[in-house]
Amino acid sequence: MRILQLIQKKQLRGAEMFASQLSNELMKKGHEVRVMALHDGDADLPFEQVEILGKKRPLLFLLNKIAALNKVVKTWKPDIIQANAGDTTRIAVLSKTIFGWDVPIVMRNASTISQYMGSGFKKKYYQFLVDKVDAVASVSQVSKDDFIMQFPNATQKVHLLPIGINPSLFEDAVSPVGLGQYILHVGGFTFEKNHTGLLNIFEKVLHQLPDAKLVCAGDGPLFAQIKEEVKKRNLEKQVLLLGKRNDVASLLKGAKMLVLPSIIEGLPGTILEAMYAKVPVIAYNTGGIGQVVNESTGWLIEKGNDDKFANAICELWNSNTNDLQTVLENAHQLVKKEYTNDRIAAGFEDLYVLLKSENLKLKT
Repeated sequence: MRILQLIQKKQLRGAEMFASQLSNELMKKGHEVRVMALHDGDADLPFEQVEILGKKRPLLFLLNKIAALNKVVKTWKPDIIQANAGDTTRIAVLSKTIFGWDVPIVMRNASTISQYMGSGFKKKYYQFLVDKVDAVASVSQVSKDDFIMQFPNATQKVHLLPIGINPSLFEDAVSPVGLGQYILHVGGFTFEKNHTGLLNIFEKVLHQLPDAKLVCAGDGPLFAQIKEEVKKRNLEKQVLLLGKRNDVASLLKGAKMLVLPSIIEGLPGTILEAMYAKVPVIAYNTGGIGQVVNESTGWLIEKGNDDKFANAICELWNSNTNDLQTVLENAHQLVKKEYTNDRIAAGFEDLYVLLKSENLKLKT
């Protein structure tokens, strides 16, 4: 099959990283795959060539991208188009509606969509988009149920297709030099990741562990604001903001634990990576996190309970018990058996084959 993956931007964010990794796995299976971004960027995504759809700096962004996608459809003739977050679904649906091409569209639902509904008009607009796509790939059972609750008419379109990890990334990973012992957070600097809440939790940790260090990897619109907040709280010696990184496997290798106090999530790849690397995970029970993190595989905290989150960090800091090793091994085996990219890609492939077959039937 010819598969077109649309991404928002050349950036090291979850949707873009997974689309790139998925594309590599699909190519291993013999499919022809192109990855196209709506916006350029300076990130080095793990795919051989990420193209920019249309002009890089168009005067009329929406019209340019809609027309550019139509040109790709007419010339390259993909069998499937997958829209991976951001404006990708909007561009794909409007291009299909305006120009009348008939390629199936898969919409990836990587979060809890109810958190983004807003006004009645916005929901009606989303309903229009959902009505026009051929399938929805939800990253977790929570995301799937949430989507169906918002759009019950789309129930038959919604499929549970989680993300996966690439085990080979950890084969040669080496702990970073000079960081010492640290708590690690990996994620874009957006409101969903709750960096302000993370700082609140970390300040509580410092009351018990004054020598603790927090390392945050990632970039995003709130980076400057959080950097200023770190300075305002006089935490510059204890909190290290690394910015955008492409060596997460190495950062995990040296971490005491991974923490994720997000307020909105789907199923974060960084949690799966930490579990595979046998790094303890402490996270709020948000979105699909509870699908993989439980008392047997990590530490799942009720959302908003900063005290319990901080206490869990302090308890883990110097822990090296047999019980801990059992939890880490359980987490590793879960990811190894159910969340590797080759296994996940097979699920997407099955969906694509089904959609292509149904599309061919409609044409005959």
